[in-house]
Amino acid sequence: MPPAACTRWRSGPHNTASEADGVQLYSEDGSDYQLIAQSYIPGGPPSFTFPPTLSSPPAMSSTNLEAACSRQRTSWCRRQACLPLFRLMVKILSEYDAGQDSPFYPGSIPCQKQFYNDVSMTDACFACLPPYAGWLYTLNALKQHVYSILADVEQLTMTAQSYDLRTHPRVPVIVAHNSLVRDTFTMTAALLEQMG
Repeated sequence: MPPAACTRWRSGPHNTASEADGVQLYSEDGSDYQLIAQSYIPGGPPSFTFPPTLSSPPAMSSTNLEAACSRQRTSWCRRQACLPLFRLMVKILSEYDAGQDSPFYPGSIPCQKQFYNDVSMTDACFACLPPYAGWLYTLNALKQHVYSILADVEQLTMTAQSYDLRTHPRVPVIVAHNSLVRDTFTMTAALLEQMG
C-alpha cells in the first residue's frame, strides 16, 4: 500500500490513530511498508495504523469469515460493528502464524513475541470475540462432540457400577452425577438435532 493511501486512511473519518513525531513510513522494496521511528518515542499507550488491506473484503474472504457469516444469519450477525475488528484480529494472528512467509513479517519483528490469553486481550477483543468464535465450530462438529460426551458418560457410568460398594462407597454419587450430565447432554443433542 503506498504511503499516500496509508496517510489518507489514517486521517479518515472513522480512524482516531495519530502519528507520533519522528515516525515515518518506510519501505525497502516499494510495496511492503512499515513504520519506523527516527527518534525516541516516550512511553504511553501505543498508536498503530493498520492499512485497509487487513480489514477489506479480500482479507475477510482469506479468513473464511465471509462464508461463515453467510451460513450463520443469526442475531450474532447484527453485531456488525465488531466484525471488522474481529477480522483484523484473525488476520493479524494468521499473518503472525505465517512467520517469514507473510508479507507483513518485517513489520512484525518489533512486536511482542509472547502473549498471555487473558492479559493481552483488550475489552474490544472480549466484546467481539465470543459470538464470532462460535462460527468456527460447525454444527456437525458440535453434534459429534456432544455424542462423544454421551458415549464417554455411559462408559464411565458402567465402569463405576461395576465397582464393589464396600470398597468404593462413592459410586452412587458418581452415578447420580453422570446421570445429570447424561440428561443435560441428551437435551443438548435433541436441540442440536432440531437445528439441522
